[in-house]
Amino acid sequence: MTIKNSTVVIMGASSGIGHGTALAFAKEGANVVLASRNEGTLKDVAKECEKFGAKTLVVETDVTDADSVLELARKAANAFNGRIDVWVNDAGVGAIGNYEIVPMDSHAQVVAVNLMGYMHGTHAVLPYFKKQRSGTIINMNSIGAYIPSAYSASYTASKFGLRGFMDAIRAEFREWPDIHICDVFPGFVGSPGMKHGANYVGVEMKPMHPVISAHRVADEIVELAKNPKNKQLIGLTARVAKFIGNLAPESSANSLARVMEHHFKNGKRAPIDDGTLFSPTPASTSQIEGSYNHIKRNTMIVGGVCAVAAGAYLAWKMNHSLQSSPSNRQLQ
Repeated sequence: MTIKNSTVVIMGASSGIGHGTALAFAKEGANVVLASRNEGTLKDVAKECEKFGAKTLVVETDVTDADSVLELARKAANAFNGRIDVWVNDAGVGAIGNYEIVPMDSHAQVVAVNLMGYMHGTHAVLPYFKKQRSGTIINMNSIGAYIPSAYSASYTASKFGLRGFMDAIRAEFREWPDIHICDVFPGFVGSPGMKHGANYVGVEMKPMHPVISAHRVADEIVELAKNPKNKQLIGLTARVAKFIGNLAPESSANSLARVMEHHFKNGKRAPIDDGTLFSPTPASTSQIEGSYNHIKRNTMIVGGVCAVAAGAYLAWKMNHSLQSSPSNRQLQ
């Protein structure tokens, strides 16, 4: 599709990938509708978008409230000739800590934002797409949809659930060739998301290297709007995670748990708090990048992950060969 003069709604536009995505679409000449819980922060993002000549609309929205999201869709369509061309589900939160220590209200909020928020957005925009007989939904998922993350159980539940939900919706629209459901699975992103997340372990959390720029993810989202595809993995880490997660889910989950436990013991101390789980992102911390070194490539970690993947694959192949050998079949 042509991005210029199209109407793009971005949920979670106040910081991180959502903020970067708003600017990326603005540079392409789109009409940008910005949604999050903080109207003041959104107005600042809107001013940045308008520097590129984009038309903007700010709509304070709580993605956990279905009526609030329906109102977002209505206002977006009314503002720009009754159309919505692209809908980006990008709101996201997390909570780090032992499952039984993290309050259930916090677990519920993670699922409400990361899964129900995307369901609300999809439910709100699909009637417009059907009427137009065209449109693209782009969902921000995670490598956490392929490898379970211990100490982030509700986040894992939301991302696995989101992957299944979108697969189901995609099947429903298999005979609508111009309605696209696109899922994005980046590796570790250098957005401020981990700084904003709820922290119940008292240790500063940072994304693992190699860290992908939030701007790069935003550019990939714009490219998906132009040339939709069902699933887009971004970065080597995402591809390796999907491979290992499918091949050896239990081993990969256990390995990641050990990495987390090591970090909990040795990481820099940080306050225990709810972060932005229940409150909007303050304007003072509304950034696209989280001050992480996303340019430096930690080849040692990447090489190690690839070696583990290769080893797991070879072990699987050897086991499969043994099970399918003539002598083994005779014993069976």
